[in-house]
Amino acid sequence: MSDVIGTRISAAAAAGISPAALQRYIREENTPPFDVAVRLCQAANARLEWLATGEGQMSQGAVADTVSQALRRDDLKMAIQLAAEALGDKALPPPKHAELVTLIYELLEEGLPEAKILRFARAATS
Repeated sequence: MSDVIGTRISAAAAAGISPAALQRYIREENTPPFDVAVRLCQAANARLEWLATGEGQMSQGAVADTVSQALRRDDLKMAIQLAAEALGDKALPPPKHAELVTLIYELLEEGLPEAKILRFARAATS
């Protein structure tokens, strides 16, 4: 993904980690925390589901409209927050966590109210 973002140094900066930590993730010596994976996806305009599973298209496609892009970023942040709230002190493996955030994000994009999404997510994770 660093080739989409630029250099490995710029990819590490976008993820908020050191270049050495990024190298360990690339070599699969360590697994990145979920928030690092999210920041990398945002910087590369990549889908979380692709990063978690390697399936489907990597890119979300170019978004020309800056306002639209900001709204999508806000929806992603909200999806991450709702997933954290739904999980409480529970933990999911990173691919399952990514699937939950992706599902919540898609429901937000469809215009479902946050309260309904949160109830659904809590039921799905209990």
